[in-house]
Amino acid sequence: MVLCGATVAGVACGRAHSDSPPGTKVTGDIASVEAAPDAAPVAEQCPAPGRIRADEFCPARQTWARNPDTRACCLYENECVAPNGWAVFGSAEECASSCRCESYEFPEGINPRIAFNLQYRIEHSSLECACPGGNCANGLDHLDRIDAQTAAACNSFAALSAEDESFQPTVSRLSGCGMIAFEVHIPGYPGALSNFDEASGALIGTRIGSDTTSPPCGTFQWVAGRDFVCDEVQTCAICGTAADPLLPPPCE
Repeated sequence: MVLCGATVAGVACGRAHSDSPPGTKVTGDIASVEAAPDAAPVAEQCPAPGRIRADEFCPARQTWARNPDTRACCLYENECVAPNGWAVFGSAEECASSCRCESYEFPEGINPRIAFNLQYRIEHSSLECACPGGNCANGLDHLDRIDAQTAAACNSFAALSAEDESFQPTVSRLSGCGMIAFEVHIPGYPGALSNFDEASGALIGTRIGSDTTSPPCGTFQWVAGRDFVCDEVQTCAICGTAADPLLPPPCE
């Protein structure tokens, strides 16, 4: 991993002298690395920062951006000026070690008019990346825990749905191809899905969607592990609202 810094003018990225074996990550203060008289020859050029649009809000925090081809990390003033398509992180350590933003693909059947926009790619990672050590943030790591989780999802927007029925989430159960998945979404917004092996009950994949992009990968969707893809699917609704045009028939 090469760590480098970029200023407003754009500077070269170098490596500090180290007794570590070749290929060992070298970390340290960027200014001192660049000023070191015995620094190694320039390893990579950090692209010059981009420009922030007049209508664009950008948090004032330093960002490490990772080159998708070389995994070299460059320091920028904020994420808005980092190169397009580079993953952004809050620290050099995270940039060097994160399992996120390693693989992407455009969804099948995407409109060619937007296929150039990297935001519409789907991020793919291992399930371990989303659930380190088998521990998922939502606690949903086995099929036998789904009842409590879906009940919570059905009730989580109760206050909002009392005022606006369109905010009532729909929780659907999908089955087919040896898998059972539970999908949660609000009408008009992307949702989340947890996919389980039907025989063992083990979690085998997750899908997370958003109506806005966010760091580190800058995409709308993230699939970890095996997504629920099956030609013959049985779908029913555990809970939902008639305001959802995609509401399937209720589960029996």
